[in-house]
Amino acid sequence: MLLSAVGVACVVLRLAWAIADPVEPQDFKGLLYVRDILTLLPASLCLYMAYLRWLRKSKAFRPQLFSRRVSTVCRQHPRLVAAILALGMIGACILISVTIYGRRAHIIDEVVYLFQAHTYSKGLLWRQVPPNIAEFFDLPYFVQISNKWYGSFFPGHPLVLALGVLLNAAWVVNPVLSGVLVALTVYAGAKLFDSQTGLLAGLLCLLSPFALFQGASYFSHTTTAVLLTLATMLMLRTTEGGIGLCFSAGVALGLLLLFRPMTSATAVVFATVILGQAAWRMRMARATLLKKTAAISAGFLPFVAILLFYNWILTGDPLRTPHQVAIPDEYIGPGVHMFTNTTINLIGLSVDLVGVPILGLAPMVICFLRGVGPWRFPLAVLFLANGTLYALYPYHGLSYGPRFYFECVPLMLVLSARGLIILSALLVKRRGWDTRKAQAAVAGLLLFTGATSFCGVFPERVYTFYTRAAYLDIGNLVAKSVQQPALVLIEEPVGRPARVIPYIAGFQLHLGDINGKVVYARDLGMKNRVLLAHYQGYSVYRLSLEKREIANYSLP
Repeated sequence: MLLSAVGVACVVLRLAWAIADPVEPQDFKGLLYVRDILTLLPASLCLYMAYLRWLRKSKAFRPQLFSRRVSTVCRQHPRLVAAILALGMIGACILISVTIYGRRAHIIDEVVYLFQAHTYSKGLLWRQVPPNIAEFFDLPYFVQISNKWYGSFFPGHPLVLALGVLLNAAWVVNPVLSGVLVALTVYAGAKLFDSQTGLLAGLLCLLSPFALFQGASYFSHTTTAVLLTLATMLMLRTTEGGIGLCFSAGVALGLLLLFRPMTSATAVVFATVILGQAAWRMRMARATLLKKTAAISAGFLPFVAILLFYNWILTGDPLRTPHQVAIPDEYIGPGVHMFTNTTINLIGLSVDLVGVPILGLAPMVICFLRGVGPWRFPLAVLFLANGTLYALYPYHGLSYGPRFYFECVPLMLVLSARGLIILSALLVKRRGWDTRKAQAAVAGLLLFTGATSFCGVFPERVYTFYTRAAYLDIGNLVAKSVQQPALVLIEEPVGRPARVIPYIAGFQLHLGDINGKVVYARDLGMKNRVLLAHYQGYSVYRLSLEKREIANYSLP
């Protein structure tokens, strides 16, 4: 009773802390994880220990992890169950996008992706903006050079978003891809282990705060996770598959290069380990190994050529990416950021993966220690390579969770699901529990994981993102206050961290269409004279997002 009271008190403390001292949208999100660890970790431990104590003493019916009826349905209709989980994920992400995010881009990276998607949807690689007014529309991660105006990110994800733009529903793209990701997670679990593991992994994905909030955004990580999971599963089958399968694996690796090259590098390391392990352990003939390597390379190398051509078209140098042009001083390599960023990302992952601080990674560790099978080393290399490459990156990447690790989340959830099943078996073997009691213990772990997540992790995430969406919601305010055609100048932030830039509220409403009926630009003080001269005939207004005020503007 005391343990239950302490656990509930910790959850209440977490909610009270969030109400008394809310984290504003522009604040460093790492503070969320400190609160989670100090309150939700002891809450999870106390509640689960109380549950286990009750379970040991109770003679009541103990539910199985999967009831006989559910197990039968899952075994006979695995595709139907996977489809239901996928549709549930799509619906949940759409709900978050509409009700919490307001279908808006919240982070500057998302705005860049949308800008590129709108540009591609018009059949263009770049826009043009008069040089004398270019700075009024400039934002981080954009390039304005040689009369070219383009985003700095790689073209893969914007091309996918462009399909949504053409349908006037770009905000639906990532939720749909999240459903695909759940289906792939189920497939990966079934292929690596069994159908029970796959379906449990799909369920964990549906309950994961990380997958839900990331899947409702405009970021590229959901798309990249789909490709990395697909590439990983194809590579695992290349040891026994034919040349066509190897070529398909190479294509998946190549597509990754157009989305996130660092993740592609992770996948290439994984592919190398898989082929090396096949040659060493399975004694694959040298001629067969060379044929399969050649087939993988044949699928991969055309995308290398496409990326080099893309770089050359935009920057004039095939080896210089648009991102390097936009941020020439960005340093990737060992530095003081390595330990700090990795620590922040791992703590964030332990919270956001399944909603329980620190303990969220425990089932995956159990699986690695007890039951991964022949793929233990390649999967460990995949996760280690991902963590190492992003440890060399100077930023921690906390946007809707530690997004730099998101590509590996489906496989992490597969291992976590397997770890829970192994834990159930260990309770039977080591503790002498009957099967139902052991499965009830694991089911309780899932129950308290979900309860702690929804009671502790979700509320503040919802508050933060909903508040940010309200802050960026200016469409109705402007529509009611201006006479078209209108030029709206948005005040530059004073003392506000760059994480949330007020101008992105207006920029994402025109996304590079600087000749529309309502044009949004940065307020640059006395420099505005040049802009006003360009937009003669436009009514001019000044918008303060802090005060939620819009007023007529004229030069002093």
